[in-house]
Amino acid sequence: MTETDADGTTQRWFIYGNYIDEVLLIKADSNDYYYAQDHLYSPAALINSSGSVVERYEYDAYGDCNIMDASYNPRSSSNFGNPYYFQGKRLDLLDNGGLQLMSWPYRNYSTYLGRWLQAEKLGMIPNDNNINPFCPRCQYEDGINSYEYVKSNPVIRFDPWGLSWCTWDFVDHYFGRGFIGGIWLWPGTPVDLADVGLLDAFKSAPSVVKAVASFKSTVDDAIWLTKISLKNCPVITDISGNDSIRTKVTWVKCLFPVGRSAFLRDFLCDLFPDPVDHCKWGHTCTLTFSIKDKFKDPLDMGFELLGGTTYPITASWSETYP
Repeated sequence: MTETDADGTTQRWFIYGNYIDEVLLIKADSNDYYYAQDHLYSPAALINSSGSVVERYEYDAYGDCNIMDASYNPRSSSNFGNPYYFQGKRLDLLDNGGLQLMSWPYRNYSTYLGRWLQAEKLGMIPNDNNINPFCPRCQYEDGINSYEYVKSNPVIRFDPWGLSWCTWDFVDHYFGRGFIGGIWLWPGTPVDLADVGLLDAFKSAPSVVKAVASFKSTVDDAIWLTKISLKNCPVITDISGNDSIRTKVTWVKCLFPVGRSAFLRDFLCDLFPDPVDHCKWGHTCTLTFSIKDKFKDPLDMGFELLGGTTYPITASWSETYP
């Protein structure tokens, strides 16, 4: 990613890793600086090309950052123009630095207040499918306070989208404490990645992108073979097929519970002759992708824990191809 001035001149550029907020390198003034991150993907230090730390960052529980030089002496701002801090998000300084604002995909966050600046985007949903339809707490994703950040546990929890569902929420549901869109989940209730704001993260995971691209190549081969066999038969026909592979998204943030799910791939194509030249063929295809998984082993150690209830994890989407 590049940053440019008003004239379009590149000022600096960044290289990212696989995770949505995993910035790896900043290049400024022809110098390369590498990021070292903590367990929440918050940058902890900048390292130059010689391997020496040139700047350090420490945070309080809710992400307010202290910038220091390599010897831990305080600085008022980064000497290297680093804009990325708590959980790898960009920090915007407004009002001459008096106001610090961080932007998530779905809402803004204040490290000073330790809370969201907008209410939960999944909103308040009428709880008409549960025992008590008038339960106020059951109508909010994170409880009665829809501005609360990661259930007031920011030391080990994170929320890359601002929608408040991540690995620990899968675990909470396993032990009967899960909520989606403000509705309490009965033990064993399936969780769909689209409902918890994680479908886009799954679809953009490198292994999933690769699996979709390889399946399109398979579809192309099937279309080519069919067109050869029907070259002298100008009729409309359908072809279909499917297969299954394993996902590899264990280390994509918030997708640990679906790390090795069965990834199902289906296609249905309509082949039709050109109305003028019957020797030419056209086609349209619908590709459908889905996962089939069960959350039954929170620690990924090969056995279930006492007190939990296994539940399905689902996801699906369709694409028109080509």
